[in-house]
Amino acid sequence: MFWMLIAISTHFFWALSGVGDKYVLEHKMKNGYVYMIWIALLGGLVALAIPFTNFYIPDAKTLILLALGGLFFFLGALPYAKAVQIEEITRI
Repeated sequence: MFWMLIAISTHFFWALSGVGDKYVLEHKMKNGYVYMIWIALLGGLVALAIPFTNFYIPDAKTLILLALGGLFFFLGALPYAKAVQIEEITRI
């Protein structure tokens, strides 16, 4: 039954991130593209922690797929950030 709590909490945290995105894009940053670039750069800072952890480096094929997945997420998040600026978050 613990899986139900996890499944429901994902929607809760997804909604919180949407509200947070809307707040930041309305009050702190005026350009959604700059916001997404900052998010990508801050996510890339995680790579600096790799030498300090017991991190397994996957093979080249997996690394390429991970990089493509990150690129596709970034490209998909650009229109989302622009839509958050224009419309109410519950309608997107």
